[in-house]
Amino acid sequence: MKKVLLTNFIILNYTGSELDTLSMAEYFLENNYDVSIFTIQYDQPLIKELDRRIKVYDFNTVDSMDKHFDLIWAHHFPLLDYLLFSKKISADYISYFSLSSYEGYEAFPIYYKDLNYLGILSKEAYDLAKIEGYDTKKIQIFTNYSFQKYFDKKIKLSGKLKNICIISNHIPKEVIDATEIFSNNNYNVDIYGMGGGLLIY
Repeated sequence: MKKVLLTNFIILNYTGSELDTLSMAEYFLENNYDVSIFTIQYDQPLIKELDRRIKVYDFNTVDSMDKHFDLIWAHHFPLLDYLLFSKKISADYISYFSLSSYEGYEAFPIYYKDLNYLGILSKEAYDLAKIEGYDTKKIQIFTNYSFQKYFDKKIKLSGKLKNICIISNHIPKEVIDATEIFSNNNYNVDIYGMGGGLLIY
């Protein structure tokens, strides 16, 4: 069985990088990989969403982790640095994904050209990486994705629309403005996501 190691700073809340890590872990699990995640902190509420077959490690348990993987799928370069250079973890193939053009820990590691695959969140982030001096020839913009199981669900609406849920960690102003319009027209609006560093719902 092939082994994959994913990295993410935290497995804790329902934020973008955490959900992406969880989704990819489930994808690899469904494709018969032995799946491990390395993180700084993991706890409720998100940890309850992880399949029990997924192994989660932090700084306290890293020494019990396998030393070699078929694939490392990494977010947040300081974690990758720590595993490769301090803990001597190795892999046949290493993919690194930058999920933001603003957070320092989302930068590409200094050895980025030696990695097998480099992904970046958006055209905006790609253009900024170019301005910052990265050689972007190997960097691929990865698109939003969704797995087939979500399209297979059949949903039937019964009655009149009354409740609206907005899910985003980066809610644009026009969507916030729309919530006021909905509320003023007797719709119930809930927002789930990170706003100003706080989980709102």
